[in-house]
Amino acid sequence: MEDVFGDDQWADTMNALWPRKDAQQWTAQDVTALRLDGKFSKSLHSMLRQFSEDAPSKKENMVIELARRLRQPSDVPPALVKVFQDAIKVARDAGLAYWPEGG
Repeated sequence: MEDVFGDDQWADTMNALWPRKDAQQWTAQDVTALRLDGKFSKSLHSMLRQFSEDAPSKKENMVIELARRLRQPSDVPPALVKVFQDAIKVARDAGLAYWPEGG
């Protein structure tokens, strides 16, 4: 899920929560470069752990913290909005009878 958020969103979150040890600012280009090599979330987490003393201990925490910083509907990536819209449609189409009572 980390890859649906924009590079600017990541850089902004990284600068706010996980500043670099060398006092430089994270840039969108830092993030963009990671999209080219293998698994984006793993590369992003590795870079944070290498260059920030405040890096999150788990990859999952990265997207949680980014999501906490979303302030308006336009901050949510269209791909993520579509996933939720599709899930709502499936649930609505299935109706109440689909969901068993008590587990």
